[in-house]
Amino acid sequence: MNRKYCEYIIVFGHTEYDVMYAYFKDLFNSAGVLEDAVSEERSSRTGRLVFRISGKSKSGLRALILPILMEQSQEGYAFVLCPAISPGLFSFAFFDLDNTLISAEMMVLLFGKISSGNSMQELTRLTMSGILPFASSFIHRVHMLEGLTTDTLQAVADEMPVIPDLKDVLSVLNCPAYIVTGGFGCFARKLMSDYSFAGYLCSEPRMEDGKLKGLKEETIILPEDKAAYILKIAGSEQRLSHCVAVGDGANDMEMLSVAGSAVVYNATAQQRSKQPIRLSAILKSL
Repeated sequence: MNRKYCEYIIVFGHTEYDVMYAYFKDLFNSAGVLEDAVSEERSSRTGRLVFRISGKSKSGLRALILPILMEQSQEGYAFVLCPAISPGLFSFAFFDLDNTLISAEMMVLLFGKISSGNSMQELTRLTMSGILPFASSFIHRVHMLEGLTTDTLQAVADEMPVIPDLKDVLSVLNCPAYIVTGGFGCFARKLMSDYSFAGYLCSEPRMEDGKLKGLKEETIILPEDKAAYILKIAGSEQRLSHCVAVGDGANDMEMLSVAGSAVVYNATAQQRSKQPIRLSAILKSL
């Protein structure tokens, strides 16, 4: 690490390599932070760029680039943003659940059990895009699900569309991995039982007579809670620098900002993409 600048790696799943190289170079140039484009590598499915950034703190850099990466991920692209300091040596990994570990939004799947309308899908889209505030939107969407039974919640959990390479992802990372979600605990616990996750943070539904009746207010997981959980697990700045966080939406922005490395990955958009890229391939490129 040089005192005058820091180097950041951007790995992306995108076949238009030259376009992406020019895009990021222009982005940093226009922001006045580009010291140099140090190196570039390309393969048939991924690209790897190293930019030397000056005059920008980590938080400032994330604030500049993460919203752009979020927007691009909706088109089926995936990105890693990390410091060029032993990027493969991760101490901990933290994953959002919806659209990241699974290729769906659980609220939408649950709503499909009681209605054929698309109101839940639109509300969820607006929330994940940051247009609607997460807390009030989440509470409202849970109220839309009231009446769902414990058996239905468990049945949906058993049928979760888990990303096909999740075992490979965990193998590549080779470190303790945690689920950090605003969603219901039954979904996180199902993944815990099927895969080697070290722990989870989640919201919990309030059930009365076997039916959903809202949320246990003390367990509502907000965006800032996700970031606080990472800070708690990491325990120190040095260990935090070797954490990686994976998410897809505006409510993941804070946890992506505090972790040393950020992965922006939208599994649902990957399903729609003509040339989808697996999360494990992105991580292997580091």
